[in-house]
Amino acid sequence: LKNYVCGGNFEPSIDGITLVQDYIESPDTCITRVEFVDQKLLYALKVDTSDGFELCPADPCEIVWEDRGTEEISLKEQNTKKKFDIIEGFATLSIAQNLVPRMERLMKTVGIDVAAFEFIQDKGANAFVYDINVNTNYNAQVEERSDISGFNTVAKFLKKVAKS
Repeated sequence: LKNYVCGGNFEPSIDGITLVQDYIESPDTCITRVEFVDQKLLYALKVDTSDGFELCPADPCEIVWEDRGTEEISLKEQNTKKKFDIIEGFATLSIAQNLVPRMERLMKTVGIDVAAFEFIQDKGANAFVYDINVNTNYNAQVEERSDISGFNTVAKFLKKVAKS
């Protein structure tokens, strides 16, 4: 890489920013999405990426349509595998005890109140945070299997903010 970037064949980008990426292979083809409201951990989702890297947990994102002329068929109904699932006891895992305080500190430092951080673990269990979503979405089907509601938690938080 160094030889290429410093060599004669390298062409810098128009904006002068060169982005170098590396593929991180997850041993279980999953990523983790950690949801926060009011800068506090709400829950973490295990997201199955075996069918691709469409990671949006919102209900409309889970529906894939096959176009057959004027007839649309939901492929979601054909797939029984859960793409999203809440990780029970996430806060007690060593990975969470390492990452969550750092995520909370970042949110406090830059003034983010509601967010979702996405990370992937490699074969050595090293975590790589690669995305922070500040316009987070929740999945009703996932939350039906839990006693936690992102929508309700955000509503309570906004009510608290409105009163202050």
